Amino acid sequence: MKTSIRNSITTILGLAALSSTVLGSTSASAETAPAKMNAGPATEYCRIVVDRAKPGEEFSRVVTRKCSDNRADLEINAQTLLMTWYEHTAYGGRSTVLEGSYGPCDSEGYRVRSTGQADYDWLFIISSFKVWNKCVIVHAWAEQDFQGDNIWFYGNRENVGDTMNDRIRSLTIQSW
Repeated sequence: MKTSIRNSITTILGLAALSSTVLGSTSASAETAPAKMNAGPATEYCRIVVDRAKPGEEFSRVVTRKCSDNRADLEINAQTLLMTWYEHTAYGGRSTVLEGSYGPCDSEGYRVRSTGQADYDWLFIISSFKVWNKCVIVHAWAEQDFQGDNIWFYGNRENVGDTMNDRIRSLTIQSW
């Protein structure tokens, strides 16, 4: 009887230790770095067109979002090219082109309240970017709606740095 109880306790403690290890590793990683919502868009190229924020609006309205394995399908440069996001440092991996329907950046610029959504997700994936058409100032936030940790950039960024790597969720872009 004692052996049977001892074996049962050993089994229960072993399962508890295994559960603790598995759950502990999950919560530890969640505490040290934000979990990626998903692996990002499954396609190689994406295009987002935004409108200028109207008076009284806090962000630029998304006119269209489209992704494709064939870059030519996206009609890139049909509007004014503002910015290109890259999955990896040194402008590598998949990319998304951000275009403005209003024209080049000025001091008001464009305000992107979220870099992702359910079917198109660049949340927690931007590692480098290039800017175009007078869009030289980028203010990036770690949370949607211009909240949380934030950092200012000037010009192209081959590497957004450890502070914001795979954390950019909203941003503004503008000229001087």
